[in-house]
Amino acid sequence: MASKKKKDDGAAKEGKDQKEGKDKFANTPKGWAERWSCEFGQAKEFHRKWRESGKVAVSKYLGRDMKTTDPESPGYNLNLFSANINTMMSMLYGKVPQVSVDRRWADPEDQVARIAAEMASRLLNGDIEAAGNDFSSVLRGTLQDRLIPGVGVARVRYSCDVAEETVEDTDVKAESKTDEWIDDVYVPWQDVMWSPCRYWSEMRWLAFRIYKDKKEVKEFLKDVKDGEKITDELDYNSKAPLENATQKTSETWDKCEIWEIWDKTSKTVFWWVEGYQRILKSVEDPLELEGFYPAPPFFIANVTTMEYVPKNDYTFAASLYREIDRLEERIALLTMAVRVAGVYDKKAGQDVGRLVNETAENKLIPVDAWAAFQERGGIKGSIEFLPIEDIASVITILQNQQQARVEQLYQITGMADIMRGQAAGDKPASATEQQIKVKFASVRIQSIQDEFTRFATDLQKIRFEIMCKHFDVQTMIENSNMMNTADGTDTPDLVMQAAEFLKNSDQAKWRIQIQPESMAMVDYAQLKQERTEYINSLGIFLQSSFPIAEKFPAATPILMELLKWGLAGFKGSKQIEGVIDRAMAAMETQAKQGQGQQQPNPELEKIKMEMQQDQQNHQAKLELMQQQGQQKSQEQQQKHQLEMTELQTEFRAKMAEMNANLQRVQAETHAHVTKARADQQTAQVEGQTAIAGAHADMITKQAQATIDRETAAREAQSLRLDQNGADGAPQ
Repeated sequence: MASKKKKDDGAAKEGKDQKEGKDKFANTPKGWAERWSCEFGQAKEFHRKWRESGKVAVSKYLGRDMKTTDPESPGYNLNLFSANINTMMSMLYGKVPQVSVDRRWADPEDQVARIAAEMASRLLNGDIEAAGNDFSSVLRGTLQDRLIPGVGVARVRYSCDVAEETVEDTDVKAESKTDEWIDDVYVPWQDVMWSPCRYWSEMRWLAFRIYKDKKEVKEFLKDVKDGEKITDELDYNSKAPLENATQKTSETWDKCEIWEIWDKTSKTVFWWVEGYQRILKSVEDPLELEGFYPAPPFFIANVTTMEYVPKNDYTFAASLYREIDRLEERIALLTMAVRVAGVYDKKAGQDVGRLVNETAENKLIPVDAWAAFQERGGIKGSIEFLPIEDIASVITILQNQQQARVEQLYQITGMADIMRGQAAGDKPASATEQQIKVKFASVRIQSIQDEFTRFATDLQKIRFEIMCKHFDVQTMIENSNMMNTADGTDTPDLVMQAAEFLKNSDQAKWRIQIQPESMAMVDYAQLKQERTEYINSLGIFLQSSFPIAEKFPAATPILMELLKWGLAGFKGSKQIEGVIDRAMAAMETQAKQGQGQQQPNPELEKIKMEMQQDQQNHQAKLELMQQQGQQKSQEQQQKHQLEMTELQTEFRAKMAEMNANLQRVQAETHAHVTKARADQQTAQVEGQTAIAGAHADMITKQAQATIDRETAAREAQSLRLDQNGADGAPQ
């Protein structure tokens, strides 16, 4: 319940966020049409690449891409892709599956659940086998779409016939169901569209394209206001589903293209025509399904969590397919060139050409002028054939190259293991080794087979959920024909309770499972071998168990249970298990009757008393051990609490110590910072003082230097004057 509530809350939040992002679209028929026009524009771009690659794969499968040089030639393509797809389809789907409905808990006394399981199984399998509901074609179509374009889609559609009836003793008219049914519908890969997302659960809406003529549209919109007006305004010029229809105007192709959109955010189904100004119709959650969508998660190829779009298998090997086709074309052209052709000497006459041109078997052709013919070298000297040895060698090389590419293709696609059941190589293998290789060869295809089984199972789960929620009780009983069974004859009340149980029970109590072997091609030789092995083992088991059962009759139920346990490992053993159950019930009845007629055996009673005493002693020991365990657990719990208290006290002390150390460190840090600031100020003052003294000393030195220079200049001038006077004095 908690997980479901969490899921609902998440979905509600997502819906709220999306609603806030779409407030620009009015909640009117016109506003919804504008919204779907915007949504489809984004979705088409999201789907564009894979749809183009899907068309390429379909064209390759059908051989539409074949190109020929010779107009009279049918083409040179091997089309291995088509052969591989046909092989895969034959292996993956060999017969119509049977739905198996089982109780989750196989309680033998729960008769209501047993009858309900049988009823559900009859309803589902009866619908599968009914005429007009070709479940086999649905699965085959989805499988082909998965293997070629890359995605297979199918859905279910619930329908019912309603009639008005007058309530007894009143004039009130009420509607009642006269018939109801569920159809499995194959959806072509071109007729499905979904919102851009990364995985299935993130998908906001899912749309299916349907086609209706004017009469069908009128009947469809009969309950809609202005339905006739809308019917007349719609365009009926769609040529789909036949995209290549050549008729431009024909009543056969006059269809209206309608999109049926299942919007999970609003829990509403819309019908919309692209380009029309309003939606045609809307219905709120018509099926009330747990997953809302009427379709299971797609049978999709090579999808990642980055974006929920397929990538078909052909894309991965397209280059190899093309290269093989090119080699095949070259081989075909060279093969056409390999023929008997040549030239001959015209002087030799027409007789030489008749050797080849005429069908002269066991016939001699006369030659005129034999001597001259011999002098020219006879036939060898008169005729020369076209050399084909070089062409033949080139063909051999191309064939070897092509074979190598085919082997690479088989390795990539997995066909090497699937077709041969063995790995590459020519080494001989024994029968046992070959059997092991065959088993392991299926590993590569097993994942696709399991996915196909999951898809078919989910489709039937949706059908089952619709039956439980919408079918009337009387419809379930009549369609399942349960009243004509032994349960219906002996206990009709239980049949009614089982139908009510289906209507009111949660689907989670059931398991609907289709085994992969039920859809794949049956290996009858393997089935025969398994049954033969079981019969041989059963014979050995019975020979060994009969003496034990005769000597110890009480061991018979154990032996029968062992027999059932061994039988459960074989496929299709439910019927035999029922036979063994009835045999065990008969043996128990006979044993009870025999116990009432026979006198008790004293030795057996003594053994029983000893066994009861041993059981009581064992029970007492178990109780003592439980008490000791509880006491020990209490002691450990008290010890643990004491240790936790000590740890908490120690932790508090350490925290107090750490706080004190932190405060001390903070105080010391503050003191260091204060001292550093004072030292910095003192250093600044001392520096300024030193700078002023140095400046004064510099000024003093400059003044003294000036005085010294002036004194030196005067002394030099005086010296020159004295020298000049001495030089001018008389001798």
